[in-house]
Amino acid sequence: MKDEGVYDNSVILIMADHGYNNDEDPGKQNPLFAVKGYNEKHPFAVSDIPVTYDDLQEIYQNLLADKTGEDAVKTANPSGVRTYYYYVYGPNYTVEEQTTDGHAWETEKLTPTGTIYGPVSEN
Repeated sequence: MKDEGVYDNSVILIMADHGYNNDEDPGKQNPLFAVKGYNEKHPFAVSDIPVTYDDLQEIYQNLLADKTGEDAVKTANPSGVRTYYYYVYGPNYTVEEQTTDGHAWETEKLTPTGTIYGPVSEN
């Protein structure tokens, strides 16, 4: 994009899959999320602002309104509370809804909402 001269005038969002978490290797549900707004010209930076797929529509709107990448993300979920779905695998698996206001890798901050979906058949 830089070679073609369109990088500076581009909005770029990259969001990885959800990751995973298990007893043998906990805390891996921390996917990559990268955002660059129009005409941003600064080195790569890491932010601790918590976001989720639910926030993407507002982030898109903020970027289209010419906000910087960080400002677009910062205002999308001011509470920082996100919903996490924990899958319990097996012949008939369930999905437990949880919320967190911590980092994705802080599994001790996950709080069950009491909503459980399933059991769901694999067939």
